[in-house]
Amino acid sequence: MVSLAGIVLAAGLSTRMGRPKLLLEFGNKSVIYRVVKAAAASQLDELVIVTGRHHDPLLQSLGELSRHPKLQTAYNETPEAGMASSIVAGMKSIMPRKRDGVMIILGDQAKLTKDVIDHLLAVFSESPSAIVAPTVDGRRTTPVIFPRRFFPALLSLSGDRGGRSILEANPGAVVRVELGNIYDDMDIDTLQDWEKMIACPTHD
Repeated sequence: MVSLAGIVLAAGLSTRMGRPKLLLEFGNKSVIYRVVKAAAASQLDELVIVTGRHHDPLLQSLGELSRHPKLQTAYNETPEAGMASSIVAGMKSIMPRKRDGVMIILGDQAKLTKDVIDHLLAVFSESPSAIVAPTVDGRRTTPVIFPRRFFPALLSLSGDRGGRSILEANPGAVVRVELGNIYDDMDIDTLQDWEKMIACPTHD
């Protein structure tokens, strides 16, 4: 059985939003609470939340989830360096456990579900040397699973492109998983994004 870690990227500066977007409420819970709840309930073996300058309020917003046995935190001291700096911080945290793969999860995809995560994990278990990358109506999205052989590449990332450069450099290693209408992958970059998200009903 494969062993996987999840890294939730939650150190962003929310510059376009103008306030910490992961603390915004969606269905009476913070955005980051919903993402972490889904990931913690999934078949992931461990979960690392990479935080930055909003570390304390983020953990407070998690409530009882902050004490979940799967959960640990990593601190990104330079979030202004881009998404890659958070991936590297998370990777350094998981490396001692020698996982078979890692799922990179954006902290602002509040409609991510346990079922979507577990579906991608099931695909990875069948192709444990492949990058498992979801699509919605043919459009690339996240979360993405990287096998252990790409850990050095993840640890050497820089800038704000995240793992996209690894996918583009290794197209033959990628297994695409079309999720269609089972996944609303909307993320939050602006106040308008948030207003659009909260206008749609959600269910706990």
